[in-house]
Amino acid sequence: LGCCSEGTELYLVYAFMECGSLDRWIGRAAHEAPLSPATRISILSDVVRGLAHLHAHGVIHRDVKPANLLVDLGYTVRIGDFGVARTLGGGPKGETVTHLQISTAAGTTLYMAPEYVRGTCSPLVDSFALGVVLLELLTGRHASAPTEGHEHLLELYDEELDEAEGLLQRLDPSVPMAAWEPLSGTVRSLHGVVHRCLEPKRKKRAPVTELVPIFEEARARAAAGSAT
Repeated sequence: LGCCSEGTELYLVYAFMECGSLDRWIGRAAHEAPLSPATRISILSDVVRGLAHLHAHGVIHRDVKPANLLVDLGYTVRIGDFGVARTLGGGPKGETVTHLQISTAAGTTLYMAPEYVRGTCSPLVDSFALGVVLLELLTGRHASAPTEGHEHLLELYDEELDEAEGLLQRLDPSVPMAAWEPLSGTVRSLHGVVHRCLEPKRKKRAPVTELVPIFEEARARAAAGSAT
């Protein structure tokens, strides 16, 4: 929102996000009210639009995860923590730069794309992390938590969520199934998005900009479904 100084210290002023980070809404205790399916999809749509805006300006966040997605009282989300973000810039002759070579991959391991770990950084590393966040928000499980005999959520995904039915059977159980049922078609569509985001090969992975209309349509369907 702005900045101010006191002596030699410079202070940045940010909006206060009353509901904290998205991380606290995943796997909530039984006595706490969970996010509705429509709210989850709306949140994801906000994240996608925010990332698309960053990528359009050549910014790679590099640490997309629930702890860095901040929620206000209206469940609108803002992307925070740009401490490890990088900009693509332009080439020496003005050509478009699509990726960077880095010596160290900063961020959080389970959200890192395979090529990022090996030193290639592009906006598509944010797409991969988005896929993990999408899985977390739909299943209500933290990426790092052991689940169903698997070490973490991505291992479960690799071995048992290849088909949409696997995801439909593992939607966040803190939400009554009756609330998920009207959105089964939307969840199937989002399962396809997960596949496109978690594609191991960078050049086959979906750019976030391609996902904006998919999530806008999903948001509209979810809102219509929750109103009926």
